[in-house]
Amino acid sequence: LADGTRLRPRSTSPSVELRVVSDAYFRTLGLALRGGRGFDAGDAPGGAPVAIASERLARELWKGANPLGRELRIGARGTPLTVVGVASDHREPRFGRPGVVDAVPVLYLSERQALGFHEELLVRARGEPAALRAAIVGAART
Repeated sequence: LADGTRLRPRSTSPSVELRVVSDAYFRTLGLALRGGRGFDAGDAPGGAPVAIASERLARELWKGANPLGRELRIGARGTPLTVVGVASDHREPRFGRPGVVDAVPVLYLSERQALGFHEELLVRARGEPAALRAAIVGAART
């Protein structure tokens, strides 16, 4: 991950999770936008590539400076992405570290612009989630 147009040396670059998400992802997980905007229909293939940073990523990369409008690259030859929003941190269990719940630095990409990535479906349910299984599988197949 690089800030601006130059790749930082690997030893100083933060470890970042990339997540390709839908417009409804933040609302589904109850994550607030702390600044800027979320993804919308205007973030289409061929449009200006955009990203949303988690609060932790913004703190680590920009040390308190406003991240909105900053450019990032994924990899040495990656297309520049403009940060259009900052989302609250999502705390989750860490793999291989039982009992540890942490917020990791995350860079979110719009599913419309990040074609070819693996997709997963997240569902927020009231009541017993297993009761929704058939409806969810049916909807996912369409």
